[in-house]
Amino acid sequence: MRTSTLTAALVLAGAAPHSISAAEAPADLVRVGDAAMNGAALQPYDNLWRVTVRRNDGSSEDLGLSSDHVRIRTIDGKPYLTRVEGSTNVNSKSRPLSSSFDMTFNVFDRQTMAPIHSEAYASDGSYVIRDFSGRHVVTVTAGERPAPAQRTEMDADQPVYDFHGGMTGLLLAALPLRAGYTATLPGMGDTASDLNLIRVVGRERIDAGRRGRFDCWAVEIGAAPSRSTYWISKQSPYVIRAAVKSPRGTAYWIMAD
Repeated sequence: MRTSTLTAALVLAGAAPHSISAAEAPADLVRVGDAAMNGAALQPYDNLWRVTVRRNDGSSEDLGLSSDHVRIRTIDGKPYLTRVEGSTNVNSKSRPLSSSFDMTFNVFDRQTMAPIHSEAYASDGSYVIRDFSGRHVVTVTAGERPAPAQRTEMDADQPVYDFHGGMTGLLLAALPLRAGYTATLPGMGDTASDLNLIRVVGRERIDAGRRGRFDCWAVEIGAAPSRSTYWISKQSPYVIRAAVKSPRGTAYWIMAD
């Protein structure tokens, strides 16, 4: 099951997204509906990253491109945000060379960032479709062709964010990031809800190619050795850079010129 286009290179890097159990929930938990999570200022944008992997043995590989497209859409008289991300990758280790693609689609509340609907599709035929209604989550999944689809329903112990479904960066952008800030976000994993620790570790000015330079908060997610760092600007397109470490290397998303 794919959790996010922005974590696709983790498969190559040999890592998986990290979360903590519900029993470890700290006092800085940001629940769905809390005022600390506010996406009202988020604006539509289009973005493009180059995706690379650098391995500990010194080798590196350009995987391809990942695009990011956010818009405000009115549904039954209420404004929502939608997000589409697509990646095209080259598998240079196959003979002959081969390619793959995957995409995610999200619909979420513009202010609370509460998820409504999400979809993830891959070129091997696998997909994950989710509908969220408070604590209730309905998931339809299928593996590689010709695996049949499976439908599951569950009630989490609390409403969750679509943290692993492609929304990580925008959720970070909707938080009141500042020096020393920490928060824990409830999310939906493959089969159960989880809790995800984030912490601001610095302030940096990041090169964004033709867009110039952005002042960003460096935000870490999870624990070593499989730790992600997102460089988040309060100006669109928000996720200016991302790096995911693993025991075998680091995957990078860097804005394309």
